[in-house]
Order: sequence, then C-alpha cells, then structure tokens
Amino acid sequence: VQVFIAVISMSTIVLSATVAEREQAQEQLRKFNSNLEAMVQDRTQALNEEINTRKFAETKLLQTNQELSKRNTELDNFVYSVSHDLRAPIASVLGLINLARKDDDPGMKNEYLNRINHSAMQQDDFIREILDQSRNARLDVKKEEVYFESLIEETFNQLKFATNSATSLEKIVSVTQTQAFHSDRWRLKVVLNNIISNAIRYRNGREPVIRVNVAIEKHKALIEVEDNGRGIAREHLSRVYDMFYRATDDGAGSGLGLYIVKETMDKLHGHIRIESEEGRGTLVRLEIPEVA
Repeated sequence: VQVFIAVISMSTIVLSATVAEREQAQEQLRKFNSNLEAMVQDRTQALNEEINTRKFAETKLLQTNQELSKRNTELDNFVYSVSHDLRAPIASVLGLINLARKDDDPGMKNEYLNRINHSAMQQDDFIREILDQSRNARLDVKKEEVYFESLIEETFNQLKFATNSATSLEKIVSVTQTQAFHSDRWRLKVVLNNIISNAIRYRNGREPVIRVNVAIEKHKALIEVEDNGRGIAREHLSRVYDMFYRATDDGAGSGLGLYIVKETMDKLHGHIRIESEEGRGTLVRLEIPEVA
C-alpha cells in the first residue's frame, strides 16, 4: 500500500508539473500571438499612413505641377501682352504730340489733348491692374472690419471721373448689414472696383444704371452687381476670367479686370457667377465668407 501510494503521489506530482508547464507554454503562446497581432496591426497602420502620405505628396505634386504650368502660361501671355499694352498708349501719345505740333487749329489741339489724356488714363489703369494682381498674389489675407455702404460709396466716388459716362451714372444701392463684416477690405474694394468700372465702361448707348445689393447672412456676404450695359455674348462667358482675354474688340479694357476679380475671390475663398445677355446687361453674383 505504501509503495502504491508513493507511486500514485509521484505520478500525481509529475502530472501536475506537466500540466502546469503546458499551461505556462499555452499562456506564453497566447501572449506571443497577441504581441504578433499587435505588431501586425501597428505595421498595417504604419503602411496605411505611409500610403496616405505618398498619395498626399503625389496629389500635392500634381497640383503644384498644374499650378506651375498655369503660371508659366500666364507669364508668357503676361510678357507679350504687357509689352504691347504698355507701348500702345505711349505710341498713341507720341503720335498725337506730333500731330498737335503740325496743326495750328486751337480746336484740334484740345482734341489732341483729350486723346492724350485718354491714352494716359488707359496706361495708368493698366499699371494699376498689374500692381493689384501682384499685391493680391504676394500678400496674405487680412482681417478687418468692413462696412459695405461706405466701401461702395468710396468705390463709386473713385470711379466718378474714370470715364466720360460716369458723370450721368444712376446708381441704386441696397445694403443689409447690422454689424461689421470681417474680411480683407482692400481685396473687396479691388473686386467691386473692377466689376463696377466694367459696368460703367461697357454701357449700351444709354445712361448707365447700376444696382448693387449686399446682404450679410450667416458669416458670409452675398453681393449682386447688375447693370444695363452691352452684356457678354454666350460664347465668351466661359473665358472671361482668362488673363488678357477681351470679349470685345473696342480696346476699352486690358483683359485683366475679371481675371484679377477671380484670383482675388480665390484668395478670399469666395465664389463668383456671371449671368449676362448681349444687349441687355450683366448680373454678377458674389458669395464671400467672413474671415475666421
């Protein structure tokens, strides 16, 4: 009996040790599997992050290449058009001066002076537009308090003597604003100046009538500028934002105005939409978010 009990005890001890060792091995195996699974998840996450980073870099590179291509094209057009548009008024002034020297008629001299003045104003407008575009591209958006009623009045006053038609201009302004709107005042003025000056310049053989409506809603400004001018033909509407593109051949503008408006609106993260009917007039709608 003692031998039997001793054998059973030894067998039990050996069996218990074996079971404990096996449980320990199984526990280590479970820990190893857990660690392996965590390592796989970490590596998978790292690979996904690396893939996303590469995709973002590729997208950014593609956007940069597209932007560079656009800027190169614009630069080529800019150099060609600037050289032409800067020289044309000077050539016109020089020619008029020569004619004035040869003509003794006082009435004609006044006509020559008026034409010289017109050419000088054309060149001044063109240089101002170039400076506006350069400044818009270089400077960050500022946050300022803007009150549209005074801004619109200031714009009309500056354009009052810009063209001969401005002396008989009828303006209808409606502004719904109870508190300051925060945005870049200079850029807003550039946008309004270009749109309103186009409405004045491209009149339709009658007294220009310009309606400006402004409403502030949910931290954004909704602006409408409507005129009774010549309007824009349907085939030109898709290209009016292109640099130096002119929808008319009368030479009144440089082709930079609406390009500058579009670039400035992009800086302000705003949207512009133009509706126009040839011979009836143009409606420009602007949606500009408030600067956070």
